[in-house]
Amino acid sequence: MKTHAFRAGSGLFVALFASACSCSFQSPGRETLEQAYPPKALRAEIAEQRGEPFRTFLVEENFDDGFLQHVAGLIERDFGTTPLSCDVHWVFRGGLGASFGAVGIYWDYVFYDHEGAVIQARRRFVD
Repeated sequence: MKTHAFRAGSGLFVALFASACSCSFQSPGRETLEQAYPPKALRAEIAEQRGEPFRTFLVEENFDDGFLQHVAGLIERDFGTTPLSCDVHWVFRGGLGASFGAVGIYWDYVFYDHEGAVIQARRRFVD
């Protein structure tokens, strides 16, 4: 009898946990980076919609970050402008509908011009 009561209680716990998790995880496949970080949107607009970034870089001062420098070079080549700064946002991937319930993290690098407008965003798989 005790085991039966435990199973019913644990089922409720799993259901509550699942609903909480599904609300807190973003599925990166549901919106493109261009939709999440529209070109020409201002940094304040992005922060209002996506939350404050966990890290901000001045691109020219971070030569030790190979990914950052590589993407900044591609943006300069493709858009004809040198990014001034870059914000990095956490994006949680996964949840209950993901492949075998796997969860992890992406970092979205959002590159801004000298006026604080989005040039382009790139996603980096972290874990």
